[in-house]
Amino acid sequence: WLRLVLADGQSIWRMVRLALTSETDNAAVLASIDLTGAPPCEELFLASLDAIKQAVIGLAETVELLADDSSESELLATPPSRNSEKTKPNTEH
Repeated sequence: WLRLVLADGQSIWRMVRLALTSETDNAAVLASIDLTGAPPCEELFLASLDAIKQAVIGLAETVELLADDSSESELLATPPSRNSEKTKPNTEH
């Protein structure tokens, strides 16, 4: 479920790259922006910071719920289908 939520988040905040660490004991969500090759521009830097901020605000509650082992949701106990991870990007923006 978490990978699906991150894929959806990345389609919303396209400037932000979202991923999971590969550690199984202390897995964490990573958010990054690659400005390699971009000209030095304060507005671009500030937009990048805002994009990460908005992604964290937008995903924090959902990710916290998915990470909570004490949650007893039958829906969340059922893994998503493999096809659901291949969602089309949201082009309505």
